[in-house]
Amino acid sequence: MQILDKINQYFLNLKNYLNAEVDLIKVQLLKKVGGFMGMAFSALFIIVLFHITMALAGIWLGFWLGELLDSTTLGFGVTVLIYILWLILSVVFRRTLLIKPFTKLIISTIIEEEELEEEKEHPDEK
Repeated sequence: MQILDKINQYFLNLKNYLNAEVDLIKVQLLKKVGGFMGMAFSALFIIVLFHITMALAGIWLGFWLGELLDSTTLGFGVTVLIYILWLILSVVFRRTLLIKPFTKLIISTIIEEEELEEEKEHPDEK
């Protein structure tokens, strides 16, 4: 009878250990997802703010060029051409200007978070 109690206790301990591991994985996953979501929302905020700023700058540039060229239509036409040129350059150089910098930013953020976690776990291993 005593061996069955020890076996039952062993399996109970194993079950508790596995439940604790599952909980730990959930917490770590939530932390990663939370960090990513925070980064995504801040990036979205910056993108929206940038687009609002560019729209207002475009309106200002259109009126300013309209005064210089004595034609509001021509001023806004030149502004649109500038935006089209910017769009073409952004598409052509998207890998260099957009994809690589954001990829490096995400990777460095993840690596930095992992290094901070390791320092917290093992502060004396420097």
